Formats: sequence, structure tokens, C-alpha cells
Amino acid sequence: MPDKRHHKQPRRHFSTLAFVTVAILTGVGIWYGVSWIVAALVAINLVTFALYGSDKRRAITERQRIPESVLHVLTAAGGTIGAWTGQRVFRHKTRDVKFRRVFFAIVGLQVIVTGLWIWFQWR
Repeated sequence: MPDKRHHKQPRRHFSTLAFVTVAILTGVGIWYGVSWIVAALVAINLVTFALYGSDKRRAITERQRIPESVLHVLTAAGGTIGAWTGQRVFRHKTRDVKFRRVFFAIVGLQVIVTGLWIWFQWR
């Protein structure tokens, strides 16, 4: 049985790298007068898109991959547009049925939450 610690290290590394980059890009956006929510959403989508491209390149060159859980967390955190665009542009994760189910479950949940938020705002 493989040692589970080896599986957690890439997740921690890529998650930390992703969220530090999002924080820096968000800070830059705020510095330039952009609303924090817009800056954060743009940042998370750019980082998510970039990680899909990086994971595709890593898959081709047989290097250590970015864990699917990292890609899903970034999608759930607001990087849905970046994830969807990365899947299309890099033709990555488009045939993995399990991955697609989780991806669309996240998208569906986001649509429901957004719809409820809008509904409660206009009540």
C-alpha cells in the first residue's frame, strides 16, 4: 500500500502556490482600484486557467501532475470560467467522466446558490 503522505504533498504545494498567486493578483487589482470581488474572481479564473494548461503540459511530459482535487477546489472557489475555458483551450480533462461529473456538480451548485442569492436580493 502506498504511503499517503506522498499524495498530500503535491496537493499542499499546488494549493498553496495557487492561493498565494490569487491573493497577490487580487491585491494588485485592489491597488489599481478594482473592486475586491472583481479582482478576486479575475485572479482565481486566471490561476485556474493557467493550472489547467500546466497540468496538460505535465501530462504530456510525464511530470508530476496537479491533483484533481486542487482543480476542483479552484473551480468551487470561483474559477469556473477559467476551468471551463482551460478545458476547451487545452483539450484537457474533457473525457474523464468522473472528473466531469464533479466539475458539473460544482457548476450546478454554483448556479443554484447564485440563483438563490439573486432571488433573495430581489424579494
